[in-house]
Amino acid sequence: MLNSTWVRMAAGQVVRADRIVAVRLEHAEGPTTGRWADPGNVRIMACLDVAEADVEDGAGPSWWQEAAVCSRDRGDVLLVNLLNLMAAAAETSGVRFIYPVLRDDDRLDRWTAGSSLPLIEGAAVSALPQVPRGVAAGA
Repeated sequence: MLNSTWVRMAAGQVVRADRIVAVRLEHAEGPTTGRWADPGNVRIMACLDVAEADVEDGAGPSWWQEAAVCSRDRGDVLLVNLLNLMAAAAETSGVRFIYPVLRDDDRLDRWTAGSSLPLIEGAAVSALPQVPRGVAAGA
C-alpha cells in the first residue's frame, strides 16, 4: 500500500510513496567544490504529485525533488533498487519506510526498507562496514 509507505529524500524529509509519480537520473554541472565537484555524481530525482492544497507560490501540480546522490556508474542500479522497493511495498499492507543507506564516503550504497525509520546520522543513514566474502565478521 503506497499510501502507507514513506520514502526519505536526500534532505531528510519523508514523502508518501503514492505521491511519487516519476523518477529519473539527472546529470548536473556543479561548482568546483562540494559534493558536485566530482563529475561522476548524478542525482536520483523524484517527481512529486502535490495535492492542490499543498501548492504554494505557483509551484504547479508537480515538481522534482532530489531523492539521493550517487555515482554515475551505479545510478541505473540504484534507481531500479528504489522502484523495486516501492513495487514490493505496494503489494503488502502496513506502514513501511524506504530510505537510503550511505557508504563511509557519503555515496549512496543502496536503498532499503523497514517497518521503522532509523534516525538520521549526519545527512542520512550510514551503512555498516562491508565484510569481504569469506571473512568472518567480528564484534
